[in-house]
This record gives sequence, C-alpha cells and structure tokens, in this order.
Amino acid sequence: MTKYLLCSVLHVVITLAAYGQNLVANHSFEDIRICPTTLDQLRFTRYWMGFGTADPSPDLFNRCAEAGLMGVPSNYFGLQEPKTGDGYAGMICYLKSKSGKSWKLKSNHREFLVTNLLKPLEKDKEYHLEVSVSLAENCEFAIANFGMLLSKSTPPIDWMPIEMAYFKPQVTNDPSMILANKGEWTTISGVYKAKGGESILTIGNFDADKITNLAKNEDGQNIFAQSMQVAKKDRPRISYYFIDDVIVRPLIPEEPVFVADVTTDEPEPEPEPIKSEYFGDIEEGEKIVLDNIYFEFDQSVLLPTSYTELNELGRFLVQNPSVRIQISGHTDNIGTAEYNLRLSQDRAAAVMSYLTVNGIDQGRLESRGFGSEYPVDTNATEEGRSKNRRVEFELIASN
Repeated sequence: MTKYLLCSVLHVVITLAAYGQNLVANHSFEDIRICPTTLDQLRFTRYWMGFGTADPSPDLFNRCAEAGLMGVPSNYFGLQEPKTGDGYAGMICYLKSKSGKSWKLKSNHREFLVTNLLKPLEKDKEYHLEVSVSLAENCEFAIANFGMLLSKSTPPIDWMPIEMAYFKPQVTNDPSMILANKGEWTTISGVYKAKGGESILTIGNFDADKITNLAKNEDGQNIFAQSMQVAKKDRPRISYYFIDDVIVRPLIPEEPVFVADVTTDEPEPEPEPIKSEYFGDIEEGEKIVLDNIYFEFDQSVLLPTSYTELNELGRFLVQNPSVRIQISGHTDNIGTAEYNLRLSQDRAAAVMSYLTVNGIDQGRLESRGFGSEYPVDTNATEEGRSKNRRVEFELIASN
C-alpha cells in the first residue's frame, strides 16, 4: 500500500510539472464552444468572461472563423498570428474621450478579460503572473498602461462607470514603455506575493484617460469608417490589443493541494462500500449531489464558495486511490436543449479541471453533461428548477 501511494503522489507531481501549474484554465483561448462570427463573442470560449463599461465587450478570434472577420491571422483589426495555438482574445483598452458619441460612451471606457482561477492563492506565497499582448494594426492609438489584477471577488466593472483609481493591478507594464509591437507579441510579467484567497483574475487598462500614456499608432486605420454611418468626428477612436497566453503559477514549484499522508502498515480499504466522513458510505453506481457548487450566472466559471465542497471531494479521492468517478452536470429546462447541454458539459468540465489542477490524476475522472434530460424535481417552480441545476459525481470503479 505504501509503495502504491508513493508512486501515485510521484505521478501527480510529474503531471503538474508538465502542466506548469498554471491556475488559468484555457489560458490561450483554444477551448471554444462555437466559431466566432462577429464582434462581442468572447462568450464562445470557455472559462472566460468579458466585462466592459458599456457595450461592446471583448472579442474572440480563431482560425476556424471567416478570414477578414474574426479569423486568424486575418481579421477586422488586421493581421496577427497567435503566440500559441489557433486563437486569442482582443479588447478595447482606451477610447479617446468624446470620440465615442455614436456609442453614447463617456470617458474611461474600457473592456476587461475576467476568469476564475482554478484554485485560490495561498497567503504569503509568491506567484508568477504573465500575459502576452500585441497592438492591432487597425486602431488609432498605442498605450503603455496595462495590468493584471488579482482579487477575491469580481470587480464591479460591468456596464458601470469606473472609478479608475480604485483598482490597483499587482502586475503592470512599465508606464513609460508604449506597447507598440504589431504582429509580434510583448510579454508583461511580474511576481506577486498573495494576501490569500485571491481567486479572480482581471486583465486590462486600469488607469484613467487623463493618465494613460498613449501614442499614435503609425498607419493605424479606423475600422468603423465604413461600417458606421456617422461623421468622422463621431467615430470611436480606440486602442485595441490582442491577448494570448495568460499565466498565473507558483513562483516555486510546489506539491499539489491534495497530498496523501504516506503511512506504513495501512490496511487496504474494503472494496464495498467506500466510506467517507463527509459524503457517507458510497456504493459503486451511486450518484452523490454536490450541494454547495456555485457558478457565475449562466457561465461555467466556479465561484470561490464552491471550493470547500470540491476540496472535500478531492480529499475523498486521495484517501481512496482506487476510486474512479464520473462528474455530471445538469440544468433546468429554461433555454434551448442545445444551450443547456453545452452549459452542463462545461460546468462538469470545470469541476474536473479544478480537481486535476489540484493533484487528482485525470485518468480517474470523467465528465459529462446531460442538460435538462434528467430532472430530480419539477421545472414548473423556481424551487424545483434550482434542484435540477446541479453537479453530481458517481462512483464508476473501485478496484
């Protein structure tokens, strides 16, 4: 038994070393639900949310999309190859004051990329933060102001005027260095000592218009010149950047969260049933509802309030190394069957990702989504629908 546990822990460490211990899921925007067809479709990529002080919001680009529109390398904003893979995101990082009259925008308009880390940061540990950016060809301005903000909760920046001085990103670009590279990627990076509990990453320009260091984008074109039937003086004049390869990882490689205690003379567990102080006795084929799993509304992004329940599931799996489980996502019947199926699949995958990044061998896990196919209560009431929106795990093997 001791030999088995030592080998299991070693395998986990090797797996995480290969993965790089990056706490950002879908860090290069490769995992998408649907190919983008127009602007404002970041929602088609998994694990990321697009926020902005007004409509529109960040965009998604991929090789599967139409060239010259949302394609790669050719799209609305010019030519740009990904740093890695087949896709990247893009967003407005500055809009010249009073140039957005046709959008009814005030000053300090910004767009931001937001994601939930796979696990919260640990107090006093140092983390390496990194993001790669590239200036779009088709925009008027280049800027120097760009940063990465870690917080315990999502900043209130969606569809609201921003009090720019309130947000203090922990890692920033040198404010004297204009990010002027087009067609090539510039890496912004730094080290952050965690206060503890930070689980939300927000990326963008957090400085007000009046202190944003900007320069004219040489040969930059206004993409709205033909699409917007407005006077030239009223066309939005912007700074637009492509974003790729976002990383948040421990500065010093560390052991996974769910580390088993290696002891001698530990008896083999009884094959049936599997005992758990938290979940009770579990038999093969039995489905257990994870009662305290919460996501961002209509998203597959786990909220920090879910971590306690997920950590208990992780400990259960460490204590029972022969166990394999299937994680299943379920929804109510609000919305189309196709949408609910995808949402349930993404939520189950998010739970599986949390477990694997915290040391559980992916070979022991499966994830499936069933949409609204298997309700446990009526969908005619809100109480019933809330019960149908759930994540379960099922013991599928305990050899």
